[in-house]
Amino acid sequence: MLPTPPNEETPYTLLIRQDWERYYPEYLQSPHWDKLRYQVMERANWTCERCGAAASEVHHLTYACVGNENLDDLQALCGGCHRGIHRK
Repeated sequence: MLPTPPNEETPYTLLIRQDWERYYPEYLQSPHWDKLRYQVMERANWTCERCGAAASEVHHLTYACVGNENLDDLQALCGGCHRGIHRK
């Protein structure tokens, strides 16, 4: 089970330790991620930051700070661009 932070301001610090991959699928369902995802999508005006199509996903440019992401480390993408990145 995903650890719950004591309050809204506390990052999911366990995720940035060695076990982050174990909790990642649950993390993507968390209120913390929902809030970040919404902020990134709003920043990009719900537009893919690679091709300009409608964005539907948010991509981590780095996984170094999962659970304590900086918004600059996240990118709004369409499904096609996101799949293309992960195929490389």
